[in-house]
Amino acid sequence: MKKLYKFSLIVISTLLIGCGGGSDSSTNKPVDNTPTNNTPSEENETTDDNKSVINNPPLANQEQSSIDFKVGVDLASCQKQLALDSYIYVSTRGDDSSGDGSLNNPYKTVYHAVTKAKSGETVMIRKGTYVESNEIRIRVPNITITSYPNEWAIIDRSSSGGVDDWDSGIYLDVDSDGSTIKCLEVKGGFYALSTETKWDWTDEDKMGATHITVQNVKLHDSYADGVKIKPNCDDFNISYSEIYNSGIGQTVGDCNAEGIDNVNADRTIASNLYIHNTCSTGIYFKGGATNSEIKYSLIEHTGESGILLGFDTSPEYFDKITNPNMYEAINCKAHHNLIKDTKWAGIGLYASKNSEIYNNTIINSASIYYSPIYFGLSYQDWDDKALRPANITPSVHHNIIYQKDINNKNAIYIRHSDELGGLNALEGKLDIDYNCYFSHNNPNNIQFEDIRSEWNGDFGDWQQHIDGDFHSIVTNPKLDNENISSGECKSMGYRIKNI
Repeated sequence: MKKLYKFSLIVISTLLIGCGGGSDSSTNKPVDNTPTNNTPSEENETTDDNKSVINNPPLANQEQSSIDFKVGVDLASCQKQLALDSYIYVSTRGDDSSGDGSLNNPYKTVYHAVTKAKSGETVMIRKGTYVESNEIRIRVPNITITSYPNEWAIIDRSSSGGVDDWDSGIYLDVDSDGSTIKCLEVKGGFYALSTETKWDWTDEDKMGATHITVQNVKLHDSYADGVKIKPNCDDFNISYSEIYNSGIGQTVGDCNAEGIDNVNADRTIASNLYIHNTCSTGIYFKGGATNSEIKYSLIEHTGESGILLGFDTSPEYFDKITNPNMYEAINCKAHHNLIKDTKWAGIGLYASKNSEIYNNTIINSASIYYSPIYFGLSYQDWDDKALRPANITPSVHHNIIYQKDINNKNAIYIRHSDELGGLNALEGKLDIDYNCYFSHNNPNNIQFEDIRSEWNGDFGDWQQHIDGDFHSIVTNPKLDNENISSGECKSMGYRIKNI
């Protein structure tokens, strides 16, 4: 019986179908078991000393009773698909010349089948590995590409992707609105999966591919990002998927290869994902991305940060009518995520507005740079037209920061620079409370740093300095084998027991 990743048993029970090759047993990665033909609402209260703090919000506890904490491919849902006569079929035994795309006379390549598909049609792929020499490009709306029930198809585009080869594994052109990619695997390509936009075309219409659904897929071994979501490719929904090994062919430590890269696309919903072993950041929303969220996901072993709300975008990619101040991320959320072993920030905020960071568990992050929760500066490519705003009105609550093997003493770091006339990473009140902080190597000396005023100090000093975090604590969260707190931090973190 095939199983799927759950936040249960032994740190994280990695019981999902395998990683399609490239799993590392030394880091508890799953073996390859791909199927064969075996048929936040917040309120304020006032304390006695008139300090404004966050109440224990409903989302911190009540929401969890309905959360599905599985991450990665949910094979069981793939097996529920139907194989209809009206579908276009692809088989390794098919023929693009003599085939007609029927179940009994299928095409041989996914590329050819997709070129034959009309709006609303489904391309269903029989088991096997398809070494595709051409980019799989969807040019019409409402196309579905999926594996045959109880089988698993791998699209191998590892022959493409590099500095001079920008072809993707699967490419969703500007007219592919409403299309769905599910229950299959894509290896290679410059991006394993990419959307297209008219943003930098001469057309007045600047929209891209919208309402794209990606579900139960594995995307790996891309040259650059696993998933690239371009400007105005709004309403992109990705769930129950695994993204890993980005940056193939790039230099580790000097690469640009996120798990998911969203530049100015609104309402991206990323949930129940397993993102790991990325050359750079696990996922970010930037360039003015609005109302997007990452939730219920496991992100670990990233070459840079785990999650970034905002980052650093060239001015030409901002919509200056709806976002005149050039905020990098607006009304975006990161919640109920488990983030482990990042070289840079666990969760970072750059030039964001109204960001919400809650109920995340961050373990062993910022081993090289920054801090588990980090307020950074966006230089926006040092362009003369850039505005480089500070983060404003962020909310940070009910998170666990647990540094078990990391010597970095800082739990939170707020940056400042004298460059370009002076830049601050945060303006106004930081809405922060009900967090749990602990460092094994520095149990009595966890630190906070605010470079805006050249300040640093311990937790008690931090509470007074920031005028908040009054219900937060510094204590061992006593995480169990599911990384859930059984101690004083039991109301905090990505998952809470005994709901």
